[in-house]
Amino acid sequence: MALPHGRRAPRHRGRAGLHRRPHAGRARVQRRPRVLTWIITVLVIGIIVDTLFKAADNRIRKSWGLDQE
Repeated sequence: MALPHGRRAPRHRGRAGLHRRPHAGRARVQRRPRVLTWIITVLVIGIIVDTLFKAADNRIRKSWGLDQE
């Protein structure tokens, strides 16, 4: 963009789009608790599934006589 007397307007060197959207950083901060909730939920479900599979594995090993005691 040219200004009078041949000078150019200074280029904006901030983060892209941040000057146009004043609440851009706020959305990222609000997503963090949601992501943490998903991580904890997946972790708890994984622990429950692991416990169920271990119980089933122990029953099968016991019924086939493969106990390692």
